[in-house]
Amino acid sequence: MTPRLGEEEIAREARRVLRRLAAPRAALFQRGPQNGSGDFAVARGAASAAGSRLTVTAPFAAAFLRAGWIIADGPGRFVLTGEGPLASGHAERLA
Repeated sequence: MTPRLGEEEIAREARRVLRRLAAPRAALFQRGPQNGSGDFAVARGAASAAGSRLTVTAPFAAAFLRAGWIIADGPGRFVLTGEGPLASGHAERLA
């Protein structure tokens, strides 16, 4: 069983990852099937995700999805929603 993530842990990872995900053409790509790591990477394309150093584990990506901060934009590809913590009025949640 996977340990439950705390709100502070999720907020910390959100600050680190979602800011980069807000860059033009950036998306969160699943890297698990290709390298067996089960993580996700912020990149501009699936090919560049393999070499991305900005990664997040699957439980955090799932937490972002449950919170409505990211949305699926294709198989293994997620982008920011307008409702995320980086949208106006929500930034204080990550302060």
